[in-house]
This record gives sequence, C-alpha cells and structure tokens, in this order.
Amino acid sequence: MDASAPQPTEQPADQSTPEPAGFVPVASPRKRRPRSPSSPWAQARRDVVIGAIAVAAAAVSGVLGVADISWLWLLLAGAVIAAIAVCVTHALSARHASMKAWWWRTSLLAALLLPLGVFTYHQWFDPAARVPKTYDFVVNGSETRVVPLFGEAGGPEQLIETGQLGQRGLIGGQTYPFDCRLTGRDGAEWLKYRRFGRVWYAPRVELHPPVGVPQPAIPHC
Repeated sequence: MDASAPQPTEQPADQSTPEPAGFVPVASPRKRRPRSPSSPWAQARRDVVIGAIAVAAAAVSGVLGVADISWLWLLLAGAVIAAIAVCVTHALSARHASMKAWWWRTSLLAALLLPLGVFTYHQWFDPAARVPKTYDFVVNGSETRVVPLFGEAGGPEQLIETGQLGQRGLIGGQTYPFDCRLTGRDGAEWLKYRRFGRVWYAPRVELHPPVGVPQPAIPHC
C-alpha cells in the first residue's frame, strides 16, 4: 500500500452518557426579566388620588347622613359610593392596560348610578316634593258668625272644642284651607281640613270661594 495515499480519519466516539428508555427532555424555564420598579413620583400620585377618593367618599357619606333621607336610600347611596371608590382604586393599581380599562368602565357605570338615583328619588320618593294641595274657601257671613267644629262629617257639633264664644270655630269672612270633599252621614257635601293638630269637617254650604277665584275642582277624600 502506498504510504503517500490519504488515510481515512477516525471519528471520535460519542462520550455522552446514553439516555434511559422513556426519557423526555424538559426545556429549562425561561428566566423572566425583573420588572423595573415604578418611579416614586408615579407611586406618590397614585397614593394621592386614592386618598382623595377616600376623603371624597367620606365627605359625601357624611352629607347624606345628615340629610332627611330614608335609611334605604342612604344604604344604596353608600353602596354606590363605595363601589366607585373600589373600582377607581383597582384601576389605578392595575398593571395591565386591559384591566385598567375594565375597572375604569365599571367605575363610570357606577358613577352614572348616582345622578340617576338622585333624579328617581326627587321625582317619585322625595316627601318634600309631595306637598299636599289645599283649596281656600271663605266662611259665609260676617265676623260675628261662627261655624262650629265637627269631628265627623254629618255628625254633631263639638261645642266644647269650639269654645263658649266660638273662638276656635270658623269665623265668618275668614279664609281657611281645605284638603278634600266627602259626603257626610246626612247626605250633604262636607270639606275636610286640619286645625289644632286634628282633622275637622265643615259643611260645604257654609263656604264659598274667594272673590274673583273660580270654583275649584276639589278631589274626593
């Protein structure tokens, strides 16, 4: 054999350890990059906003507490204010844009409940808005004439309550407010009114509307 001819190179033997049967390679977990901490100014702004929300919620709750509102409406208003505060706090603390948007939308919907609730309360449930309407009538005759008090429509005169001189009755020529009308036990029409903290009745025939005022349509009691 010619010594000058190229000799085949020998491949090094694989020195790796053979893997056992059933071995499944597991990928090493990727190392996460450490998040850069938020700036102190951003954290301070978030804390200030959260504190302002808490103060505003406490102030509104205090105002509602001294208002003449039923406990049910106070409870509902407090729940809405607490929901707004919680939603805004979560929106400021959320790290993902999608969660921030979701919390901001929820807080906006909760905030819209406040004016809607205020309108509903004042429109249908506010006692101050339901002032009872009265109708003015003048007692027939002069000031020397007195219509006694009647505790029942069509019933007997209440002479003791009226007074010996009739000073507590309806004096002729004077104008008094009346609430509604009804038919008494005698079949006549009577008008209901309030005086001295009690309910009384006056015969309609003893009354007339003020001069220049048309006959009002009094509702039935």
